[in-house]
Amino acid sequence: MFQDLARAAAMLTLTAGTRQARCLLPGWEEELLGTSLSRYIDIAQLLWASAISCSGQFDPASLAGPGAERICAAIPATTIMSVAEEHFVDRCGRLPAGQRPGPDDHRSAPASL
Repeated sequence: MFQDLARAAAMLTLTAGTRQARCLLPGWEEELLGTSLSRYIDIAQLLWASAISCSGQFDPASLAGPGAERICAAIPATTIMSVAEEHFVDRCGRLPAGQRPGPDDHRSAPASL
């Protein structure tokens, strides 16, 4: 998945077109993604890593936990959360009843990948 994102990012940001773009105008990344394309990919990798280690869940509290300072110094937690909520997560309540985490389930974080 990330090879595809990197390939698309290279084509969209590092390759000069042969004619003037009509759709990808300056500022398209922020308008469409809420951040730059490179930050968007970084956030996708962060969410993926979090989901792998947390049974498919992303816990927003992890951005205030130990070790998060380095991450949030590179990408502010507010940016991570706004992009995650807009593009990557869904609320557990929208999952079919059999897939919802229960109150005693450690995966009962408010957002699910």
